[in-house]
Amino acid sequence: MNVFSKKLLYLTQINNTQICSLKIFDIEEEKCYKQNILLRVITSLSGISQLNVNNTLYLCGINDDNKDNVVGSYMFKLSCDVKNPSPIFLVNSVFSHLSPSMTIWKGDLIIVVGGKEQIECEGYVISRARWVELPSIPEDRYKCCLLPDEKNNFVYLFGGLSTITNNNMKNILRLNMETCDKWDMILIKQNENFLARNSSVAFMFDNGDTIYICGGKDNLDQETEYICEYHINSKTVKKSKYSMKVICSFDMQGYGDLNKNLYAFIDNSYTIHSISRNDFRMMVIPFEQLSLEQKD
Repeated sequence: MNVFSKKLLYLTQINNTQICSLKIFDIEEEKCYKQNILLRVITSLSGISQLNVNNTLYLCGINDDNKDNVVGSYMFKLSCDVKNPSPIFLVNSVFSHLSPSMTIWKGDLIIVVGGKEQIECEGYVISRARWVELPSIPEDRYKCCLLPDEKNNFVYLFGGLSTITNNNMKNILRLNMETCDKWDMILIKQNENFLARNSSVAFMFDNGDTIYICGGKDNLDQETEYICEYHINSKTVKKSKYSMKVICSFDMQGYGDLNKNLYAFIDNSYTIHSISRNDFRMMVIPFEQLSLEQKD
């Protein structure tokens, strides 16, 4: 495995045991490696979300089995730059987050939003190894899709499930990272139903004003392949002429924006979906064609 190449990491549980499989997709080599990991403290990955940051996988959350016995939420990381990766547990978050939404802001602030029966938000500053307070969202939602727009200093939140109604949310939330005082709600007058999904991923072109929300699950818990476009300037929504190559969802947020491509591990399968941010070219990459190897 190329030590210097960019990689996408994804952690899955093996047969409801404390043994997990860390999958490492090397972007340059186009090979996938795997390493078994023992989680001694955590009994289940259910309720724990994942985020790729600079060849390191950060995981945050709590599950129903131990939410009453843990203060805050677990926060730990796995790095593929060591020979035998093992979980490094960091400082627990202040609040309890079950299936929170996560994104990275300017390479150093991990934003953790809400979760099941939770409206509180907070951020983990990697360089300082500490948590900071962020504004709470207006209503609880989980399995949302977060997208940082660093050019305009906003973070957008799309979709997600409401704990109260168990339906997907239609509105858009936006946090101004300069003032960081509250989440603004953006109401869509037409086609708002296209936004009603959970477990999706989003991206935008570097100089564009359109956010593409890809895949996910609808209110019937059915996976979808369609892509929804949100146009920032006009605040309008439409169904895109593009669509995913396969129906897919991303419950645990196993994706990364690397080398001008959005790479995402498709849940419950051994495939990666790739979308080019240059020309919207898409590929579905099966592990079976990637020389799946066991790391030493």
